[in-house]
Amino acid sequence: LAKKYDAYDLYYRAVDRNGELLWINSRGKCFAGPDGRPLYVLGRLSRAVPAELPSSASDFQIAELKKETQKLLSGIKDGFLLLVDVDDLKSINLKRGRDFGDALLKDVAHVIQNETPGDQRCFRVNGDWFSINLPGASSSDVTAAFGRIQQKLSGQCTLSAGCVSYTDYATPDADTLLQYAEIALDTSKAHGKNQLNFFSPEDYEKRLRTLELREELEASVTSGFRGFSLCYQPQIFSGSYDLYGAEALLRYTSPRLGPVSPVEFV
Repeated sequence: LAKKYDAYDLYYRAVDRNGELLWINSRGKCFAGPDGRPLYVLGRLSRAVPAELPSSASDFQIAELKKETQKLLSGIKDGFLLLVDVDDLKSINLKRGRDFGDALLKDVAHVIQNETPGDQRCFRVNGDWFSINLPGASSSDVTAAFGRIQQKLSGQCTLSAGCVSYTDYATPDADTLLQYAEIALDTSKAHGKNQLNFFSPEDYEKRLRTLELREELEASVTSGFRGFSLCYQPQIFSGSYDLYGAEALLRYTSPRLGPVSPVEFV
């Protein structure tokens, strides 16, 4: 009687009819005869991406990304760190199911890996964030690569991205560089998503100001709304110039920033 071996699960690459390299996953069970020699296998083949790009975020992936980035920083090489985010993944999961969302993330990782210049590894650094180092690349190289990634995934999802240079801002370490890329990504999402933005110090200062102002406002609310005041705008009849009322306007004065416009604090 044939006996069952342990299940196997392996990945390999194959060339399709168009000459493109694809990742293939082979999964199944092997059966052997009485002498222990394999007789046949039962399983399935499917297009996939390597197991090193898991469906859940990995501390190991982040640590490896930082290690690789720090090495590039110490070499003072030109290039960029690219951070890519899948827009509205939560809505995609809700509408099409989590299995579809997981498969989409694998497709995104595969496309980023194949469409960016160089032979660099793509890392998953958050639920729907992917990052890749692009040493030696120019800003136009990064823009072109992101355009190819968007085109490959059109119809499946849209993507937002942030990018930062290794050397332009005297970045001291990999953590700071990743933070800069995240700020550039936030800028992309704040301006309508589905776009790439490069980090700028102005965006960084604006982000810091927003965070600091939020902390001040929270402290003000818990201490009797200190710093808030009302101003009254007169309302006057245009014909007779008679005063007929007033409009109450809220104002805020920061102990550190001074008067803050309602456009900002609201």
